[in-house]
Amino acid sequence: EEVDDQLAKFKDPWTTASFFAKVISQDFDALGFSIDWRREFTTADKEYNKFIEWQYQKFMEKGYIKQGNYPLLYCPK
Repeated sequence: EEVDDQLAKFKDPWTTASFFAKVISQDFDALGFSIDWRREFTTADKEYNKFIEWQYQKFMEKGYIKQGNYPLLYCPK
């Protein structure tokens, strides 16, 4: 494939996440890390998001976090 065709695929966040997840696991294996890859997930997985939502709810119930207006630095471009 042409370089431009390959780069175009990375416009999709899921493709980008999947690509780098494979790269990271290969790098960790090459470094000799002993990781059980059977429980692999990404932040885009529904099960992961459900856990995060549950966790936020628990933190809010316990008063560990609160919703409010805070300054945020960002570039609109």
